[in-house]
Amino acid sequence: MRRFLKYMLLGSGIVLVDGITKMWALEQCQPYWFVNQFLSITPTLNRGVSWGLFYCEQQLPFTLMSLFIVAITIALCAHAMMRAREGYAVWGQVCAISGSISNIYDRFSYGGVIDFILISYKNWEFPVFNIADVAIVGGVALMLWQLWFLDEK
Repeated sequence: MRRFLKYMLLGSGIVLVDGITKMWALEQCQPYWFVNQFLSITPTLNRGVSWGLFYCEQQLPFTLMSLFIVAITIALCAHAMMRAREGYAVWGQVCAISGSISNIYDRFSYGGVIDFILISYKNWEFPVFNIADVAIVGGVALMLWQLWFLDEK
């Protein structure tokens, strides 16, 4: 029960911090905010998946892709609940699910995911991302690390 509460705190914290930072970026950083030569805050609407892959303007492909993401998130929730009942730690799953839920909210509220963090150096730019994306990537990395090196309760 204590572990479940910790999972809920982590997941809620990720969704809350992601939502607050997205609203801040939208309200305070239009059209962009130059922080330094490596970092800018550049609010954008991403109608694709991670790093803008599969970006689409048409509504039907966007909706289908969004529903597919919802299905994957539900499947990951079911997997995480099963693993947690078996006594395994599911910190990575909680991070990935929370980030996904936050981005799903954007998809249905704004018609795309709000990305705003731009890391660059000279002519090179990493695709714009957000805090939820960091949680998803970090969560998947933690799941893989646990699978490969720990896989114990």
